[in-house]
Amino acid sequence: MVGPGPDGDLDPVAYERLNEIGSWMKINSEAIYGTKPVKPYQEAKIAFTKKGNSVNAIYLPDENGKSMPDKILISAVQPIIGSKIYLLGYKKPLS
Repeated sequence: MVGPGPDGDLDPVAYERLNEIGSWMKINSEAIYGTKPVKPYQEAKIAFTKKGNSVNAIYLPDENGKSMPDKILISAVQPIIGSKIYLLGYKKPLS
């Protein structure tokens, strides 16, 4: 919960968190807003959403996780042959 202190200001940590969330949402909101969950819904630490013809795989780190692993293997969802796979925030498709 985020709320002001007696002086009407937020704790500095709250500002930091809100900025982090805003930065994350600038890149990843496409996988959140206007989407629906798609089967199999979750595989290990990956949750799946869909909007239009795009399926999003969202990595769910451990509570103290600070970075993504070098490789993420997904077997539950297979792209259609010829599809391009993108990492949100990067313009080039992944190999």
